[in-house]
Amino acid sequence: MRNDIICIIQARMDSSRLPAKVVAPIAGNPLLYYVIKRVSLSRLEKIVVATTEMPVDNIVGFVSQACKVDCFHGDESDVLSRFVQATKLYNASAVIRITADCPLIDPGVINKIMDIYEEYPGSDYIFIEGYPRGLGDVEFISNSALKKCFRDTGKDQTYYREHVMTYITENPDKFNIRIEKSPMKERRDYRLCVDELDDLKVVRDIYNHFLPRMDFNSEDIISFLDENPEIAEINRHVKQKTG
Repeated sequence: MRNDIICIIQARMDSSRLPAKVVAPIAGNPLLYYVIKRVSLSRLEKIVVATTEMPVDNIVGFVSQACKVDCFHGDESDVLSRFVQATKLYNASAVIRITADCPLIDPGVINKIMDIYEEYPGSDYIFIEGYPRGLGDVEFISNSALKKCFRDTGKDQTYYREHVMTYITENPDKFNIRIEKSPMKERRDYRLCVDELDDLKVVRDIYNHFLPRMDFNSEDIISFLDENPEIAEINRHVKQKTG
């Protein structure tokens, strides 16, 4: 295990489509609880929840504390600066970024990202394409690349500052980017992140099926949905927000 790579879970209470979704109940626990617990099943040793300094986000800190992980409070809109400051505070060489709308995030994908970095240690950014949205939304960024993004963008460039990875993905010539593919058997168009109430309904159905197990993986979830297509249909109409 390495303790110089930290996971930062990006979380806040304010959400335009489903307000307070990070504390929405799933089988008696807040959604953020499941994100943290799933990440904790990976090889990563350090998990940090990064939220804002707004009073409404104090509850994010309370949930993090209950889960025995650190919570960093930073700039409300400048998410990139929040990541830079947290990385500096914890003296991390790299970050695994996960958003708090992914309560089904697969710890195995996190471990695969770590394996790729160990094989290609000069990578600035690593991502595995092809998993259903919400299962494999794991992004690796080196500390040096993170700082370059911060140096190369101004606070007035809100698109880059609010969406942490966009500067890298839109400037591939400036970074060492590695994109790999998920196994064919784990490629589906299922939607397993939470942006709207129907997304939450799908996640609740999945947890109601698997709990008290927490170690179910992408293949298990996909098999369950393949066998129960009426559940996957619940949020089929939901569109992913862009920008």
